[in-house]
Amino acid sequence: MQDQNLSELIQSLMKSGGIPKNVRLRLEETAKILEQQKSIEEKISYISSVLDEASNDPNLSTAARTSIWNAIYTLERR
Repeated sequence: MQDQNLSELIQSLMKSGGIPKNVRLRLEETAKILEQQKSIEEKISYISSVLDEASNDPNLSTAARTSIWNAIYTLERR
């Protein structure tokens, strides 16, 4: 998975409905990580961790939680 694909994945999550502001801010933080000079494995690990934390947010809608789980699955398949 390339940085462009990761960026698209994060952007689609940020645009989806039912994402609370605090989770959206964490997603923006992960988008900044993509710009850093780190290996793709480090980026995927960090993003997976953030998404896992976000999926436990009690204010998250069911649809948004499912979207986040799908994103985690996509990252783990890499």
